[in-house]
Parts: sequence; C-alpha cells; structure tokens
Amino acid sequence: MATKLASVKPEVKLLDVIALTKDLPERGLLRGQVGTVVELLAPNVFEVEFSDDEGRTYASLALRASQLLVLHHQFVKPRAAEPHGKSPARRRHSKKREAIYKPAVGAAVPVRESKRTP
Repeated sequence: MATKLASVKPEVKLLDVIALTKDLPERGLLRGQVGTVVELLAPNVFEVEFSDDEGRTYASLALRASQLLVLHHQFVKPRAAEPHGKSPARRRHSKKREAIYKPAVGAAVPVRESKRTP
C-alpha cells in the first residue's frame, strides 16, 4: 500500500526561487513562470523579480505566498501524512488496542492453512 505524503507547503524565504501558481494576465505572467524572492514586504507578502535568460528584469511585483510555489534544486525528504481523522488522542488509544491484541514475544501464533483443491 502506498504511503500518503503530506502536502506541506514550505515557508517562502528571501532569495527562494519560486514559480507562479496562477496566471496574472494583467502583468503578462503565466502560471509556472519562474522568479526570485527579493524582499519580504509583510507577513506572507513578497517582492518577486522575474528575469529573462540574460538577467534583465521584465517584471517585479508583490505577491502573496499562496500565489507562489517554492522550487527545490536538491532532494527534500517528504514527511508522511497523518492518517485522516486521527487526533493524537485517537492514535494513543489505537496503540493501546494494538498492545492488548498483540501476541507476546515467543507466543504461538495460529497460522491459517490455505485449502487447496487438487
């Protein structure tokens, strides 16, 4: 069974390379265009600069963190998601149930034999 991964959005920091998550047609920018965070303006608001291959800036504007996707150039290990609807208290009770029904070390565990027809 595949493990669900948490979709944790990393915190945006100064000089992060980002991609737009939404089109901004009024500024001539499309979803996926890459820019650099050059200044923190307010909590979750950043000045982002978009440059061409020659390094010339063609757009610089304030964007909210929700409009940005931080890009990674190195491997980032994802964190496993919490099971849906499982609060810390429920997880604690689940562990107690597992301990009650778990056979003791060295105890005989009944093995169900498969019935095969010749």
